[in-house]
Amino acid sequence: RADAYAAVSAALGAADSPLHISAATRTARLLTRVRRGMEPERALAEALQDGSGIPGFGHPLYRGVDDRADALFPLLTDLPDGEGTMDAVRRLRTAVADRARLAPNVDLALAALASAARLPEDAPATVFVVGRTAGWIAHIAAEYAEPAMRLRPRGEYVGP
Repeated sequence: RADAYAAVSAALGAADSPLHISAATRTARLLTRVRRGMEPERALAEALQDGSGIPGFGHPLYRGVDDRADALFPLLTDLPDGEGTMDAVRRLRTAVADRARLAPNVDLALAALASAARLPEDAPATVFVVGRTAGWIAHIAAEYAEPAMRLRPRGEYVGP
């Protein structure tokens, strides 16, 4: 029964990981490199140095297409740098598909939206967290409606 602010803070702390918030930031950096003229293969090689996988591609729950990404990419055409950003996305997509056969995920779409809108590199992570916060709050409210300690396991010592 933690305070709701403490619960959201804990969720935010847990989300600051290579597969969540950090993934959006890594993806934005990758896309920026390609937008500035670096070849996608070289930008990908640099991004892979930290050992956290290919930023912006693949997802354990979405084996093929990440529908969230597919819903966001069409929005780029109306943004100031949409055309240049989509060119970089296509080049990255081709480079990754040729080698790893992974589809873009929501991190690449958020990074592309931020780039096309001329937002800072940390904007995709911020948008991701704002979207997640609503879900966290709903989950916290649902937990408050449940019996306290219902998931607490019972233990019995069986050693010497």
